[in-house]
Amino acid sequence: MKSGTILIPLVLIAMIWQSSALADTVILKNGQELDGTVIAAEEEAIILDTAGGPLRIRKEQILQVFVGDEYRNASPERQRQMVEAEEEKQTQSPDPEQDRTEDAEATENQSQDLPGNLAQLNNDRIVIWAGAGPAYGRVESQQLLDEFRTRQLLPSSFLLPRYAKRPAGIETTAGFQAPLLFNFRFGARVSVEGLSANRELVERGRDLVNPTAAQEKSGVGLEELYQNERKYASAHIEYPFSGSLLNGAFQFAPLLGYAGQRQDSRTQTLFTGILLPFGRYTALEQMQMDSVDEGPLAGLRLTYFRGPIEISSLIYVFHREGFFRLTSTRLASGGNAGLAFQEARMEHIREGVYGDLSATYWIGQIGLFLTLAHQRSNMTDYNGNFYSSGTNNTGTSATTEFQTFLFSSLAAMDSGDTRASSESLQFGVRFAF
Repeated sequence: MKSGTILIPLVLIAMIWQSSALADTVILKNGQELDGTVIAAEEEAIILDTAGGPLRIRKEQILQVFVGDEYRNASPERQRQMVEAEEEKQTQSPDPEQDRTEDAEATENQSQDLPGNLAQLNNDRIVIWAGAGPAYGRVESQQLLDEFRTRQLLPSSFLLPRYAKRPAGIETTAGFQAPLLFNFRFGARVSVEGLSANRELVERGRDLVNPTAAQEKSGVGLEELYQNERKYASAHIEYPFSGSLLNGAFQFAPLLGYAGQRQDSRTQTLFTGILLPFGRYTALEQMQMDSVDEGPLAGLRLTYFRGPIEISSLIYVFHREGFFRLTSTRLASGGNAGLAFQEARMEHIREGVYGDLSATYWIGQIGLFLTLAHQRSNMTDYNGNFYSSGTNNTGTSATTEFQTFLFSSLAAMDSGDTRASSESLQFGVRFAF
């Protein structure tokens, strides 16, 4: 879809929201009239969302606040009478302290019905947050391991997952957002995800430790993905557009940013089986994958405020480039006793989409939130090279120096593409100041 097709309706929606947002009128003591929507009330000031952006007005400057279209739709004579009535009320007040108290109570009572009075006020401040919760995923490392096993030393060796437990674990996140000049906002986020899982594999094909042997082998392996740690960090700048919606306040904010990710995976597999005609064999295989990538992201944040409740959704697409290194060590005993080591190094491009839905309940400056997040990505590998060495039970050694190669459409991958996804449920706390 062309970007112009998206931008035109967004601009029109922004214009409609902005025009519908100017529902209240604030009369200052110097006679100036300000149109907008009162979105928050502080102890010494109110926040008026005007066509030019949020405006903070001290209460000592305010003569009267007219909520709704009553003042704006009145005739000039009626408007003058309404203002004079308020001036007379303030002049006849016998106790200035009591008058200030009554005005404060009236403003506070009005603020209880104002759209987004607390949630949006906290959103426009510096906010820090942290959360944690369960995470589930489909990780690239398992798919890459399956593909890598089929490519070791080139002889055929097919590994078929027979039973797979979905990787699960814990994800922790933290971040902050802060207002910038000209109504821009800056945000940053870091997260650490750790997953683990078990799989049962069926091994078929020629022996990998002793590739000179033409005999076939058949075995079963129990694989343990005991570490899959993903560390992620991002920073972005966004510009919010505000309006009124369903007795609340609404914002949509286009954003641009940059992100980086590092992923470390470790697996251990114990194989047992039969190698014809030598008999039974046992093999312990340990594999490790490390990947790093970084790149830009672009998206949109949608937020709805009403009273102490804030509901937001963040959606963005990303494009990151990097590299990964995958190593395998296999120690076998029995019919195919020996030791083999392989290593692959490849560059990759990771593209995908991230989305979340979050609900926050504010109690003063403290917010309790719940976030449901989903991410889906595709990793394309290219510019690969491969190294292998091994010693078999007859004392024969073989070494293959680094050579250029590409993953094919074998095992779990399609033309060098590896797909991954993850879901997480976060519980946490926000603090605004």
